[in-house]
Amino acid sequence: MHQTWLPQLEMDKDAAAIASRTLITARWIAVVGQFCAVMISFFVLNVQFPIWGALACIALSIVLNQYAEIIDRTYQISTRRTTGYLVYDTIQLTTLLAMTGGYTNPFTVFLMAPVTVAATLLPLRQALITLGVGITCVLVISHFFIPLNFSISSHNSHSVLIIGESLAIIFALIFASFFTWRTAAENRNLQRASMAAHSAIQRRRQISALGAQAAAAAHELGSPLSTIAIIAKDLEDDLKDTPHTEDIALIRGQIARCQKILQSLGHKDDGNDIFTSPALRLDEFLRLIAVEFQIQNPTIEVDITSSQTDNLPILPQRPDLVHAFGVYIQNAIEYAHKKVTIFLNQDNQNLTITIRDDGNGFSSSALARLGQPFISSHRDHHQGLGIFIAQTLLEYTGAQIQFSNHPDGGAVVHIQWRMRDISNITRETI
Repeated sequence: MHQTWLPQLEMDKDAAAIASRTLITARWIAVVGQFCAVMISFFVLNVQFPIWGALACIALSIVLNQYAEIIDRTYQISTRRTTGYLVYDTIQLTTLLAMTGGYTNPFTVFLMAPVTVAATLLPLRQALITLGVGITCVLVISHFFIPLNFSISSHNSHSVLIIGESLAIIFALIFASFFTWRTAAENRNLQRASMAAHSAIQRRRQISALGAQAAAAAHELGSPLSTIAIIAKDLEDDLKDTPHTEDIALIRGQIARCQKILQSLGHKDDGNDIFTSPALRLDEFLRLIAVEFQIQNPTIEVDITSSQTDNLPILPQRPDLVHAFGVYIQNAIEYAHKKVTIFLNQDNQNLTITIRDDGNGFSSSALARLGQPFISSHRDHHQGLGIFIAQTLLEYTGAQIQFSNHPDGGAVVHIQWRMRDISNITRETI
């Protein structure tokens, strides 16, 4: 028996401790700041530079951010992708600065932003890569840039530079404040989620341990209790028709009662006890979890079907898997009107679990934030923090999770593994 894995809500070696939403929002702030600076400088302060080239550079960031909004739907993204985004931001800003005065542009201070973010959040190697790109960009714009052309007097141009420097500092303060606040808030949410996950998994482990201890106690106590029963029988024969006869009969009755209790503790009716069975076929595993929550919602039907039942994987009764599946199934049962459908589909490449209820589905506010460690209100169908924990537990095993609403109504949770990741799970035991 191996020690049960207790999950850590920390990112693995290929994941950055940063939310995709933070990077996307920070880039929107940068885009707005760049656009405002370009438009004010050209049209209000009459500073001459290639306006269309600058706007094209800003438009490229808008396109990238729209792309990121679509593909980066998970809460946290990999270090490789994060590094790529930060390197792009550095090069894009350098290009914009090269067209607007180079190192004489007050907004060169923003070249520190991607490097600072990388140093704060990324491993040393990726941080050094971003730093190297930043240093290279500084050297480039110190030699290759289009000088600013002021169509005003030198005195007024000095005032314009002071205004530009002031705006640059203001935007830098806004960005630094936002990034610091957002990162601290995410860390607090992750700590709260980590504590909740550890508490839930620890309870599962304790229940599992109690089940194993009960079976062991039933086995160990059976032998001495049988010896006591034999001695009590002999005493009953020897002390028949004496004042102690009733006492001996009471002792024998209590011994029989103890034996019956121990037998019930050590006996498994169907061999599928969720706390003591080492492994179950996937459909049986999910059905057993569903039964646990159907006790509180007996009117909800749970239908588990599979494209093929013969080759379904055998999963160990790991507390992390029990808890993660339990979150999704419990939510589906709780918010279903009449029925929950769980469909299992397996081919040579992937294993897919689709959990659908016939309720009202995810609210628009909850659907936009699923996968983030937020605390949802009761009005938001399904609990955000619980889903974040479940998603983190399953993603650690290689799963990919998607959330949606079915066209006919009801929430849908789509969980998919590659078969090689499932093979890694099936080789483990509790």
